[in-house]
Amino acid sequence: MRIWDISPGYLNRASLLGEHRELHGLASIHINNKKGYSRHPETIRWKNYLPALAMRHELLVAEMRFRGYQHHSPLPIEAGTEKWPDYLDEPATQIKLLREKYIDKESGRIPLPHTLQELWEHHRFSVMARDTGKYHLYERKLPNVEFDEFSKEISEIIRQKPRQSDVENTIEEMWLCLEAKPNASLSIKDKFEELQKIVKEENIKLLHTTALTELSIWLN
Repeated sequence: MRIWDISPGYLNRASLLGEHRELHGLASIHINNKKGYSRHPETIRWKNYLPALAMRHELLVAEMRFRGYQHHSPLPIEAGTEKWPDYLDEPATQIKLLREKYIDKESGRIPLPHTLQELWEHHRFSVMARDTGKYHLYERKLPNVEFDEFSKEISEIIRQKPRQSDVENTIEEMWLCLEAKPNASLSIKDKFEELQKIVKEENIKLLHTTALTELSIWLN
């Protein structure tokens, strides 16, 4: 049993669908007080963090839908971002584990990063939606830190709930990255859906951004 803490965009098909299945099983243990796997480290880790577990579920579902998978199994738990559990493995270690796991296998939507620059390019719009100060700072110059430290900092930022206005502004910035910008008068929600469609069809650089799926959770 494994609940990853890094973006579902890094997961390949088997890992994405497998985590979704295991997350439902883990939630059922807590909701129904089941004994099976009750002492598993992941079960213990999420015991007092079910709203965060439900938020992880929302992230998985957003990624699944973008890849064309149907979803008909909502969790009976309200999602929240106020409290998150500690990591079983640090985010950088999780990236390394996936890199080893995917040798000679298909990768996820987003290629696993090796450098701070690659990690930043993947998360820049997700950071923009939550901390514009950090966004502008790192757009100018990335910090002089190790990959492990930076990946954890990014993970902590992404766990925060963004403001609706910042989500909308970020989507507008992503829209400006398109070479062609049709239907500019669309509502922000429709614009984001159009953005996803264009990126998927044209396979442009935005395809490798975490915001391409996770921002859909925050659109009212």
